[in-house]
Amino acid sequence: MSAQLEQQWRAGVRVVLADDEPTILDALVQLLGKAGYQVVGTAINGASALKTVEDLRPDVLVVDFRMPGVTAIDVAARLRARVPEVRVIILSADDDANLQMAAERVPVAAYLVKGCSSLMIFRAIDQAAGLRKVRDAPCIPARHHAIPA
Repeated sequence: MSAQLEQQWRAGVRVVLADDEPTILDALVQLLGKAGYQVVGTAINGASALKTVEDLRPDVLVVDFRMPGVTAIDVAARLRARVPEVRVIILSADDDANLQMAAERVPVAAYLVKGCSSLMIFRAIDQAAGLRKVRDAPCIPARHHAIPA
């Protein structure tokens, strides 16, 4: 996909960011904005992340694993029940297999470790938003064609 097409596609992806560290939150807002995503809201704890997502209905929530109050796993589980169309990406300082497995059981779209490349964050958001768009699209039966040998 060309950079211009990528920017146009990303312009339609609505993202909410949640992190209790203002410097990280600001950096993510700048990073995703420059990449073309619509950052439609931010939150500084789990409870405000839930409210923001329920109010704004973004395509994707990128949430810090450890925040005051409600953890990212709890946020993801509650959103799954209340707003199942929103995809959740957990961004964590902990590269812990047990936490990753707990996140997968919810399930979440991705579990990324802070310090990963911006490209990994973009790919996770693109994939999460793409999965939503595919799932929400009308089902059109595929035609099976024989491929000549």
